[in-house]
Amino acid sequence: MEWSSSSENYIGLTPISFLERAGDVFGDETSIIDYDHNISFSWSQTHRTSLQLSYALIHLGISPHDLVVAIAPNIPALYELHFGVPMAGAILSALNYTLDHTTLANIFLQLNPKFIFVDYQFLDLVLKALHTLTQNHNHINNHQPPPTLVLIPPNIQSSSSSSSSFNLPQGSLDYNQLLELAPPPHLHKFEIVRRPNDERDPISVNYTSGSTGNPKGVVYSHRAVYLNSMANIINMGMARSTITSTTRHATVFLWTVDMFRCNGWCFPWAIAAIGGTNVCLRNNDISADVIFDAITQHKVTHLCGKPTLLSILAKASENNKPLSSRVELVVASSVITMEGFDVKDSETMESVPKDGKTIGEIMLRGNTLMSGYVKNPNHNNKETHSGFKEGWYRTGDVGVRHPDGYVEMKDRAVDVVISREGHVVSTLEVEAVLLCHPLVSAVAVVGRRLCKETNDANEQCSSNISSLCAFVKLKIENTNTSSTISSQEIIEFCKERNLPSYMVPNVVIFGDLPLNPTGKVQKFVLRNKGTYAVVSFKIALWFGMTPQGNKPSSHDVIIGRWSPSQSDRSAGEITNIINGGIECGHGRDDRLKLSSPLVQAESQSPIPNNRPSKSRPSARTTRKPNDSTEPTKSPAPFKSPNLSDAKNLFNTIITTARSPLDQRFHNSLLQSYASISTINDSISLLRHMSKTHPSFSPDRSTYHILLIQSCKASDSSLAPVHQTLNLMVNDGSNPDKVTTDIAVRALCSVGRIEDAIEVVKELSLKHAVPDTFTYNFLVRQLCKFRTLSTVYDFIYEMRTEFSVKPDLVTYTILIDNVCNSKNLREATRLLGVLAEEGFKPDCFLYNTIMKGYCMVSKGSEAIGVYNKMKENGIEPDLVTYNTLIFGLSKSGRAKEARKYLSIMAEMGHFPDVVTYTSLMNGLCREGDALGAFALLEEMEDKGCSPNSCTYNTLLYGFCKSRFLEKGIELYRSMKEGGMQLETAAYAAFVRTLCRHGKIAEAYEVFDYAVESKSLTDVVAFSTLEVTLKGLKKATEQSHVM
Repeated sequence: MEWSSSSENYIGLTPISFLERAGDVFGDETSIIDYDHNISFSWSQTHRTSLQLSYALIHLGISPHDLVVAIAPNIPALYELHFGVPMAGAILSALNYTLDHTTLANIFLQLNPKFIFVDYQFLDLVLKALHTLTQNHNHINNHQPPPTLVLIPPNIQSSSSSSSSFNLPQGSLDYNQLLELAPPPHLHKFEIVRRPNDERDPISVNYTSGSTGNPKGVVYSHRAVYLNSMANIINMGMARSTITSTTRHATVFLWTVDMFRCNGWCFPWAIAAIGGTNVCLRNNDISADVIFDAITQHKVTHLCGKPTLLSILAKASENNKPLSSRVELVVASSVITMEGFDVKDSETMESVPKDGKTIGEIMLRGNTLMSGYVKNPNHNNKETHSGFKEGWYRTGDVGVRHPDGYVEMKDRAVDVVISREGHVVSTLEVEAVLLCHPLVSAVAVVGRRLCKETNDANEQCSSNISSLCAFVKLKIENTNTSSTISSQEIIEFCKERNLPSYMVPNVVIFGDLPLNPTGKVQKFVLRNKGTYAVVSFKIALWFGMTPQGNKPSSHDVIIGRWSPSQSDRSAGEITNIINGGIECGHGRDDRLKLSSPLVQAESQSPIPNNRPSKSRPSARTTRKPNDSTEPTKSPAPFKSPNLSDAKNLFNTIITTARSPLDQRFHNSLLQSYASISTINDSISLLRHMSKTHPSFSPDRSTYHILLIQSCKASDSSLAPVHQTLNLMVNDGSNPDKVTTDIAVRALCSVGRIEDAIEVVKELSLKHAVPDTFTYNFLVRQLCKFRTLSTVYDFIYEMRTEFSVKPDLVTYTILIDNVCNSKNLREATRLLGVLAEEGFKPDCFLYNTIMKGYCMVSKGSEAIGVYNKMKENGIEPDLVTYNTLIFGLSKSGRAKEARKYLSIMAEMGHFPDVVTYTSLMNGLCREGDALGAFALLEEMEDKGCSPNSCTYNTLLYGFCKSRFLEKGIELYRSMKEGGMQLETAAYAAFVRTLCRHGKIAEAYEVFDYAVESKSLTDVVAFSTLEVTLKGLKKATEQSHVM
């Protein structure tokens, strides 16, 4: 049998046909009700308006597959855009109006839209985003005009509603003006529809909420939208009861789901397909009373929304009358119609057994699936485990298959936790239990990676084996109870609900949860917060180990709810305290006090936070001229315990522990004691531990603890190091590459680089040859603190005697060193050697070479490096452009450097404060202080905040120019913003003001510098004071004469 497809029996699927049919069949029936303005439209009107939109867009030059962005709430105009834009052959992207302007700017950069339709409420947001992409009235793509802005006024039906009262860019239109571009309806000349050439052509781009990272643009096709709309109609029972009956009941859909969420789940097109009615209301301030009023007034039959919709409805007033008819409600889910829906092993792509236990990845394929991601159609993300593979879409979700055929989703792949015991834990199941607690408002459970207590650099923190941490937000009305509810009570609640022990949270932290603009919890933020900071034994073990009082919970110990008088704990609890500890008092003020035979706390001082401070000393530390320059030392909270006390404490723990102590416990104890004792005492304690506890056998990690201590010993010889290494070998633990790395880093940390080299040679002879990380670390240390010839001697010796060859990182370190020394000839020679070795420079190396040329003001050579890296297929990054702009500005070519601002924007790299400040410096050097000031205004318009270095640069520029008044204006602006300058900038500015006779202004600057405690340089302080007094006296004398 033969047959063929033709236009008679095959027509490409597109939802445009839904509106065309609705306009013909249901023309006089209500299509849209504007709830806020009490205005209604018929299907023939909606069809005509969409055709006008299509005509206007085509008339204004839109091409097939161009992007049209819409930022608006659920209003009639946005509904009409869902048809008018695809009728013009373009692609609609309805964006979330709660996004910040920076995120919107990034999306605009990716989409490069031809038109942006914006509701009047969000005009400022869009203008800020556009400013971020605008430079000198040129679009990011110099070959294309900027997007045309179309304002949707408050009431599009009112002729008095005009855009004249809004501050719009030149060339902008309002919605009414756009529709007027179409000819009068009776001429029918505007009925031009561009149908897709292929039903798989894109119709829309929707952006993800960015709960796992940056938002991604999801492309959806005409075919997928058509079929998904039909599935919605069937699944929600939206079909009309009878077509010919005069009493037929049309579907009335209340828009409580945002249209920017997957195009309102395709319901704009589904309602048109059945000729139903859309009740539009602004979702940015929705309430239960509004929803119930709309349902009652307009006889709503269906509504959808995110899960919080149920919470809103639950708060409805009791005065609302019972609904007169049934209302279908769908919350954040629907039946998925797929030709393929399976749970597979992500490696073998085989389906997992239908046992309800075996975890696999949920994969999809079918007619309603997305086409891909914007500018990344074959998106595969290793972090989120999503993408396409062998004809299937990997959702990034994991689940199980049940014998009855049901698939149960367990969790996101990135959120699944592997417990200590090896069990797979679904965080969703734990969250479901916690949400049953009467005081819990919201919860997020994440895995906190367990780091082994070891100095073995090869043993990384496991990315799978995790401890459960529950972040809990309490209900607002119960905030006063937060002082009485403890983490232990939450944990006990989970146990009472019969959760398996491995699913009970190990740590509970109270507070707000980080949410993205769509209200989803950003678990990746919580996972970063949840990385374990293992509390050292020096603090954690000394939470009062005397066997008295009641048994505490290790969870309460962690968050600071247990006082040291409570003890009598199991070995498991002790080990948890040592190795499972997190930062004390996450966001809490309650701290622990110490009490143990080994600790003598000063005047009952609270325990210090053991988290290493990430803050750097301020460059503006205030010091009066007569202050001492010696740093202040913090009082030590502990007195160093002696060996006898350490042994006694160990014996006490052994006798009171209710279960065997493991290797981690012994290593924790030894490491903490080693940090405050001598190497000989540490070895004695190790022997005592082995003797009194025969089950303990020191491993390589144990000896690495002693090795670090011996390397940092006060003895400047290598005798303690040799002693530790010999002890290690005699006990059967041979040194390895990690041993070498630990010794090298410990010795270099105290400046013993030559000793580190000696240890490397000795261990290399014992087959513990350093790996590339250790080798390059040592090369970097030699480059920083020794001569270049010493570095080359070390490299030659390692190559010839131990066969350790330099790699690309080695050459990058060397080239960076010689470039910093402005020895570009040697850098060029090393580049040739690198090529002979078969290495190809990467972006980092190119940036390093470029920086070298920029340091000696060789801008042309820097441009040559930039062009070379592009010729070799290396994509420049932000550092590349910042380095190049700095070099050109320094070499007197600031105007040329400015061109690269446009280039870097085109390449997707936004200029930052370093970029602008470098260019300002170049303009000031060339005497163009006003140009630099204009650049400051442009920088602020684009949302990039200047720093003190920016103001320093500009003030220096004005000091050398004739525009001193502009400098005074800039200074006062800086002063109002609370910005401070460096001492040299104050000095230069004050001298310039004095030189021009502006004594009052000079004193104003001087007084502010003193009041803000910015003059940390005693010489500058004295010089300025003398200068001001002398000039003031001279000025007074001149007035007298």
